[in-house]
Amino acid sequence: FQTSFTENFSDRTNQLQKPFSRMAMFFCLLLACLLAADASAASTGNVALNKPAKQNGGTNPTFAVDGKPGTCSQTDKAVKPWWRVDLGNSLVSSVIVTPPKDSGYKNLEGFRVYLSNGHDEVPCGGKQTKIKAGVPRQVICSNTGPWKHVYIRGTNSIWSTKPLSLCEVQVIAGTPIVPSYTASVAFKKSTAQLGGQNPTFAVDGDPKTCSQTKKTPNPWWRVDLEKSSVSAVIVTPPKDRDRLQQLEGFQVSLSNNPNPNDPKAVGTLCGGPQKSLKPGVPRTVTCSSMAQWKFVHIRLPGSSRILSLCEVQVFSGTPSQIATTQQSSTAGYSGAGLAVDGKPGTFSQTAPLKDPRSEPVWHALLKSSGSMKPFVTTVAITKRSDKAAKPKWLEGFQVLVDGTPCGGAQKGLQPGEVRAVMCYKPGSNVLVKGPPGTVLSMSEVKVYVRTAPQ
Repeated sequence: FQTSFTENFSDRTNQLQKPFSRMAMFFCLLLACLLAADASAASTGNVALNKPAKQNGGTNPTFAVDGKPGTCSQTDKAVKPWWRVDLGNSLVSSVIVTPPKDSGYKNLEGFRVYLSNGHDEVPCGGKQTKIKAGVPRQVICSNTGPWKHVYIRGTNSIWSTKPLSLCEVQVIAGTPIVPSYTASVAFKKSTAQLGGQNPTFAVDGDPKTCSQTKKTPNPWWRVDLEKSSVSAVIVTPPKDRDRLQQLEGFQVSLSNNPNPNDPKAVGTLCGGPQKSLKPGVPRTVTCSSMAQWKFVHIRLPGSSRILSLCEVQVFSGTPSQIATTQQSSTAGYSGAGLAVDGKPGTFSQTAPLKDPRSEPVWHALLKSSGSMKPFVTTVAITKRSDKAAKPKWLEGFQVLVDGTPCGGAQKGLQPGEVRAVMCYKPGSNVLVKGPPGTVLSMSEVKVYVRTAPQ
């Protein structure tokens, strides 16, 4: 009886263990999936959550990244209060800032977002105004990375010191809102240069690999587009300062002649000598000619120079037909349509607005082909060069396509400069918006489009 009972009990135990084993395996797999999903969300979602945070004095800087919008950080009172989070190393596509629900939200008026790699800072969007209590503000980033720190900086006058209070700061990872390397018509195309090594590294889609010529007078590099229009060329310089210094003053030209040293080779120059470069920060050079070109040349005038390029992106597009234009106000006879008349001597200009908090706006409606929306690749804006134009009139403008920002605030334009703003967005409505209380005055606006993204 004992043997029979033991055998029966053992059989029952084995039968019971099988479903429990299957159930345990199911829960283990479920837990693994949840952990994997959580890890995936962490890599593409809010990368600032529970990361180390600092600020200029005050209390509880980590409250801004604890995932609880009901808890808020607060700095000491200062003319320029700041807060930062250490991401470690991450791409950044946008930053979402949640202000306090109480009167503390007013202290956030005019805040700015900056990205830092530990050496250099670049702005992410422009000055943030019209902040509302408890309403999150998303700031779009268009700068390549990766980045170590995100800074939130307050802007007070010297007569008023206020604290900076943040109830939540979310940093959204992922690809920055800029054209991908594969969208470049130069991507993996045939290249050549004057000696040195790896000319193809400049068009391989990896900004960590760089081409380099030999040390020589007037070194050059070129890419064969086969045949393409060119609206802008984006050049990513090296991050190390020695090679960066060597790149100062480079020039971009378009040609159908493969020999860059032939006087007849330069079909058209794109902008002038490119100076004040920053390590690893892409430089956009606008090309005003919409003819078809075979080669893009990059030359470096001077004796004993080395030309090193970490990425060269070439973007094409054709000028869009504009149906109508309008602006928020008009100064004299400087109507909105004068910015698209093809005459650099004429210009549009808004009148000063009565409310200093209002933003001047210029709008263009693009003609569509059938039911397909235009696909905007580039918006090129020319700053006035006449003596009557004031330097600050176009400072800090932004471009939007169907309400979506193209990059951040555009600053530092020189008289007569053409600034290309990369968009790569579908839409029929192009908006140029100035900071509150300013004037928008533009010599020329050109919108380049494709029928579909590439």
